[in-house]
Amino acid sequence: MMVTAGTALPVTMLSISSLKLPPTLAMIQLTCTFATCAGLCGLAIGLGAKLPSFDESSTARISSGLGGTVNLIASVGLVAASVALFGYMCWQMAIEERLTLVSQSTLLALGGILLMNFLAFVVSMTIGVRSFERQEF
Repeated sequence: MMVTAGTALPVTMLSISSLKLPPTLAMIQLTCTFATCAGLCGLAIGLGAKLPSFDESSTARISSGLGGTVNLIASVGLVAASVALFGYMCWQMAIEERLTLVSQSTLLALGGILLMNFLAFVVSMTIGVRSFERQEF
């Protein structure tokens, strides 16, 4: 997760500074970026432990197996839902013409993003750990 967040957060900060976003919106965007990184890493690790591919001789083929395909679909869904909620937050703030104040609907959308990514991380990791503990090597 450190590599993903370590790459995504500086790029996000660069876009924030180039767009000259207000501090409130900047913090929301950084929080959403970090939450999405955590959710995606949890999905990849958890599903990789649940659906491993030990029979492949080439590591490049592992991602095209069942685990990689399920991870791809789940990751696309998670990112699409996160981006949709973040877009709704930005749209709501723009409609209200208050980019520095957070409304109740913005907080609800932010909470939805955080909860969704937290659940993706925790549930996937829990499933992966349980599956990995049952594996016989």
